[in-house]
Amino acid sequence: MRQRYDTVALVNELKKERRNAILLSLVGLAILAGLIAAYFLVFGTSEMPTVPQDKTGAAAQPKQPATPVPSPPVKPPPPAASTTAAVTLSLSKKGQAWIDNNPVGSITTHEAQLPAGKHTLKTKIGAKTQVVGLTVKEGERYTVTFDPKKKKPEVKREQ
Repeated sequence: MRQRYDTVALVNELKKERRNAILLSLVGLAILAGLIAAYFLVFGTSEMPTVPQDKTGAAAQPKQPATPVPSPPVKPPPPAASTTAAVTLSLSKKGQAWIDNNPVGSITTHEAQLPAGKHTLKTKIGAKTQVVGLTVKEGERYTVTFDPKKKKPEVKREQ
């Protein structure tokens, strides 16, 4: 048995939905116009600066100073004592590396200058992740070798 529909009720419902859609569109346009008007009220009142032009129509050239003033010679500052330590990360295979939770990238070797103090070095080679804490002193060199076959990374201090 076929179901009967009240076509008059369906047509009235469609008209109601169309009316609501048109009303919502008009409200949206009114809001957009209000925002545009507010923008021009706030920013539209300032005038753009103009470039002065000479009689030929070209923009005026900036004036050059009459006589250049010589500046006193500047001495370079003396070299400061090194406050960092050189750290070399060496991985047996290419892997991901992090220094103090900052990614270094996919590397096999990497040299970094680290400030004196405690640092955390982390590598991931394949499925194995190794982490080592390292306290560095200024002016010294360190080599940290990561090998997934070994239990812990090897740290060497060079002077």
